[in-house]
Amino acid sequence: MAMLGLHPNGAASKAKSSHLNVTFGPEQPDYSQIPMAAGGAWGRKTTLPDEVEGAIMDGLKVVLEEKCCAVNDIVIENV
Repeated sequence: MAMLGLHPNGAASKAKSSHLNVTFGPEQPDYSQIPMAAGGAWGRKTTLPDEVEGAIMDGLKVVLEEKCCAVNDIVIENV
């Protein structure tokens, strides 16, 4: 929606969401890499329940100490 708000007639306005790789299903992209590629933000993808707390703590440390954006992509199917 944000993209359409800025570029309502752009090329992406004619694409299906599957072509844009926007999904929350089992084949989603690694969302933690998007902010890293866009400008040096911190990102981490976590798939194991035992790693969630550490990932959150690391992300908070980046935000509070380095004053940088942080994105945690946490994908846990069964807890």
